[in-house]
Amino acid sequence: AERAALLDRPRAGLEPEVARLVEDMAATQRELGASVELEAEFDWLRSIRDGSAENAAWWAEASDAIRHLTDNQRRGLALRHIEPIRWASVERPEWLDRSRGELLSALASRHDQETHHTRRAEVGVTRRRSRERLDDWKAQMTWADVLAALVSFEAVHAPGFAQAIWAQVEPDREDRETEYGGTITLTGVGYRPILFIPRQRDRISDIQFVASSDLIASSDRALAHYHMQVQRRRNTTYAGPSEADFVYAERSGRTAMVFTSGAGDALNVDYYQPDGVLIDLGEIARPE
Repeated sequence: AERAALLDRPRAGLEPEVARLVEDMAATQRELGASVELEAEFDWLRSIRDGSAENAAWWAEASDAIRHLTDNQRRGLALRHIEPIRWASVERPEWLDRSRGELLSALASRHDQETHHTRRAEVGVTRRRSRERLDDWKAQMTWADVLAALVSFEAVHAPGFAQAIWAQVEPDREDRETEYGGTITLTGVGYRPILFIPRQRDRISDIQFVASSDLIASSDRALAHYHMQVQRRRNTTYAGPSEADFVYAERSGRTAMVFTSGAGDALNVDYYQPDGVLIDLGEIARPE
């Protein structure tokens, strides 16, 4: 409430750059119902509010959708929730009329039919066995969290996504200097994994992906960031995010996914949030 009051009546005499940021934060709170708190989110907000026609249209569509949400649905909104809400308002408008419990049921009905793999790489060394089931996390997920996970499930299991992500597997596997990754962004044919091959300066090792400045600059309207763990054809011991991956999500304020090569011709998909929520979304089979 104090934050809202300060943004509603900003102090006079602010430096132009600060005044612009305060104005953008106030607009985000007023029109999107979202708070901006992380340094990376401030950069994200500046980029979204760059005045481009594409971002302006996205913002207008999103704000119109959010205007019809209830107070319970708005609870805990962050920038990462806005694209799932905007997409649902166009493609699944009935979801915006559903309660948190109803969305959880819809997600559970999809989640429970999938084959799941649990990360075991660090068990007994740096952490306990991963909790990756919806039942492990549903108590702490907000309405918008559940919607974001549901939209993410729909995105990666939609027709065409498998072909796009599998096209990146062999090039990544052959490149022994880095992992590959990018953004999951809406295109003319649905959500697709948009690859950003790391530049030389970002090639740390074959078990690490570094999000480049190009990737960040191109993800204003992205659903999520992603990377792949496909060094081996069967890599299920590492299925899921590492501790460093969780840190990235926490610091960036982004929804993230990791695709790991599993048994046979399948990629395991794990969805994770900045607050540590982790849900295994099942497998994506290699297209025939």
